[in-house]
Amino acid sequence: MGHAGRLPATRELSVTSMPYIIVYEVGTDVVTVLAVFHAARDLARALHERRKELEQ
Repeated sequence: MGHAGRLPATRELSVTSMPYIIVYEVGTDVVTVLAVFHAARDLARALHERRKELEQ
């Protein structure tokens, strides 16, 4: 599902009935949702900020 994400090792899924994008990672046994963003946001910037938060 979804397509290759803007960040390495991520995937993105657009919610067709709403203006949201789900960013996630697929592991061997688990799918981890990293974020749900409104499509009007600057996704590149928001993803960079979120990645920094997750690495702390």
